[in-house]
Amino acid sequence: MTEQYETLRAAALGERLPVEARSGLALLQRRGMWAWAQVTATPRAQPSTARPCPLRTTATSDEQAVIRLFAALATRIHQPEEP
Repeated sequence: MTEQYETLRAAALGERLPVEARSGLALLQRRGMWAWAQVTATPRAQPSTARPCPLRTTATSDEQAVIRLFAALATRIHQPEEP
């Protein structure tokens, strides 16, 4: 907690604020020192490990039709109309 406080104090004195400390600064500015201290003192839960998603490299025929439709629409947007 002391290290996080010193980081915010240094930022208040003009030093660069690390990205990971910005949410702490926002909380301090919006809710005050008491709210910041309560959140900082509370142990954080460890994020769960993400399961890898199976990658699919082929599209079904319906998906391919939709892709072709969107591609045709996108290419026609930039083509000038012929008289």
